[in-house]
Amino acid sequence: MKEFNWRAIDLNLLVVFNALVEEKSVSKAAEKLNISQSAMSHSLSRLRTLLDDPLFERQGHIMVPSQKSIDLTPVIASILNQISQQVLRTGAFEPKEFNSTFKIGLTDYAELLFAPILFDVISCLAPQSQICFYHVDKSNFEQVFKAHHLDLMLGSINNEYKNFNRAHVYTERHVCLISKLQI
Repeated sequence: MKEFNWRAIDLNLLVVFNALVEEKSVSKAAEKLNISQSAMSHSLSRLRTLLDDPLFERQGHIMVPSQKSIDLTPVIASILNQISQQVLRTGAFEPKEFNSTFKIGLTDYAELLFAPILFDVISCLAPQSQICFYHVDKSNFEQVFKAHHLDLMLGSINNEYKNFNRAHVYTERHVCLISKLQI
């Protein structure tokens, strides 16, 4: 896959595209975004070059979207929604509104102890979310964490890994019981 030059992209162009879709007019879209009509026209020109499509054609007093614009409209709306909801969100995290996936790495023993409880609590507090458990152990946790972009890991992990924020969650005391042997 060809490396993409992100530095050449102005993500504000997505906002411009969205305003043009909603307003169907360069003037009204410019007004909505509080920019000049010439700035809006310039942004539309940059969008057309970037996407290699006319995107909108003037028919009378309205801008009619091309097929590519029609196809891109839900994609760009979704991207802008994700940015506003997940990147730029201000205020406290609201679990009931969270509609993404919690990715949690668990060792075998941690899965036995915590998976049912985590599932029940997360399902109750964030009913629109999904939960995905990943098996981790002392030898693969770093690779699994990076490969799947985990949110959390639970298990006994060596202290030598300083790239992770860690907290002590629980302590156990194991006891062995045996019966007296009759001699």
